[in-house]
Amino acid sequence: MSKQILIIICGLLLITNFFLFYKYTATSNLLANIQVENKSKADESQKFSVFLKLLVAKVLQTGGDVSFEDRLTLENSVRNLNDTEILSTWKNFVDSKDNDMAQKYLKNLLQLLVNRINP
Repeated sequence: MSKQILIIICGLLLITNFFLFYKYTATSNLLANIQVENKSKADESQKFSVFLKLLVAKVLQTGGDVSFEDRLTLENSVRNLNDTEILSTWKNFVDSKDNDMAQKYLKNLLQLLVNRINP
C-alpha cells in the first residue's frame, strides 16, 4: 500500500515539474519578446530625440539664417527617421514663404517629434 502511495506521489511530482517547466519556458519566451520590443521602441525614440536636439540646436538657437551644412545635416537626419508625416511637415516648414507659416509648421513638427518620443 505504501509503495503505491509513493509511486502516486512521485508521479504527481513529475507531472508538476513538467507543468512548471512548461510555464517557466513560456514566461521566459514572453519576457524575451517584450524586451526585444521595448528595445526597438527605445531605439526608435532615440532617433527622434537626436533629431529633435539637432533641430533645436541648429534652428531654434541660431540668431539668424541656418547654414547650408546645417540644413544638409537636418535634411539627412529627417530622412533617416523614415517617418512620412514628419518628413511632410519638415518639407512644409522648409518651403514656408513667410515667418508665420514657418512658425506654424515648426510647432507642428515639434509636436510630432514629442509625440513620437513619448507616445
